[in-house]
Amino acid sequence: MKKQKLRKMYPEATHEELYAAFPGVELVNIRAAANRYKYYRKKKPYKRTGIVANDQLRSYCYDSNMVMRELDEASKTGRYFQTRGYRTKYPNFKAIHKAAGALGGVLRFHPFEEALDD
Repeated sequence: MKKQKLRKMYPEATHEELYAAFPGVELVNIRAAANRYKYYRKKKPYKRTGIVANDQLRSYCYDSNMVMRELDEASKTGRYFQTRGYRTKYPNFKAIHKAAGALGGVLRFHPFEEALDD
């Protein structure tokens, strides 16, 4: 198995692409070789929650390689982001505001009429 080819393809390639690149090699063996050389799959992006402010925080954290535990520690919100606390009936905008402030941002409110004009 070619080490350079595996290093370039493994993080983002689909299983079919890996099969095509290494014919006759089982996926289990491809994974074992990648683990031996410490090549890892790319982390999947965070799922959308439907709360715009929360989604923007999560996408910023994904882009800067920050996990939700680090966000909770930086914003001092307990375990709000890592335990799906945002999945309640009403999101805790105080926690979202603290997280935005900890990341160096600002949470802004736009009245409904202004949002329609834009």
